Amino acid sequence: MQAESVEVNDLYAFALPKLNTIQRPANVHFLPAGSKALATQVASSITKALGGSLQPTVKDSSKTIKWTPLNVLTDEFDGAKLDDAKWHDHNPK
Repeated sequence: MQAESVEVNDLYAFALPKLNTIQRPANVHFLPAGSKALATQVASSITKALGGSLQPTVKDSSKTIKWTPLNVLTDEFDGAKLDDAKWHDHNPK
């Protein structure tokens, strides 16, 4: 990530020193306060990436850029069932 200058929000490093207060004992799940602490850390990282603003600071480019959906990544759910090529209605394993 460093080589590509990709921002990393290291939740492992954030949680590790406080695991005994935010994680359930002998369990992989977090206590409610732990989930809140992790969520706060994620929200803080996102807010920082947005330049400190809670709202994205994207200029209106509707006159210069036309949005085009990619069919391989789009499913409008307009049929009677899920598209089996794109979705599983259960865990296939």
